[in-house]
Amino acid sequence: MPTPSDPSLRLELVEPHHAAELQPLAENPEVGATTNLPVPYPADGAELFIRESMAKRANGIEYTFAIVRDSNVIGVCGLLDIGGTPISAELGYWLGRPFWGHGYATAAATLAITFAFSELGAVRLRASSLDRNAASRRVLEKLGFSLLGYGARPNAKWTEDDLFANFELERDDWFQRHTGP
Repeated sequence: MPTPSDPSLRLELVEPHHAAELQPLAENPEVGATTNLPVPYPADGAELFIRESMAKRANGIEYTFAIVRDSNVIGVCGLLDIGGTPISAELGYWLGRPFWGHGYATAAATLAITFAFSELGAVRLRASSLDRNAASRRVLEKLGFSLLGYGARPNAKWTEDDLFANFELERDDWFQRHTGP
């Protein structure tokens, strides 16, 4: 699925053939510093991540996409913890370091959000960003997510000082912003 703002950018469901391009991007410690990726990133990390993502997709609880631009994988965007009544999910994303600051995260997340609301029938999306990651927070704000507050992330990687900004986006708000009055 290509994005209208950048027709050379699209999302592809992650598959084993993406591992070779994702691995070096995920190994960059700058990427790991503001994401849930482990630092150092394991030598087989991309392969394991893709296998786990595919299993979760088969169970209908996660859709993880490779972000592809001009036939090159530049990062990952996903819908996690899909479920509930009504259906909700968590949006997550990361880009390889060479691709920061070009609007690719916003473009990729736009595609994932549209998929969540149109194809999965989600009514609400959650997202969080490490509070010190201003670029990621800005992506969520541009997409129309509302800040709910701050909290700690339950991951051993983070310390008590690592606060996360928690966001939410409602389907009706998304479509109102993207289809006009």
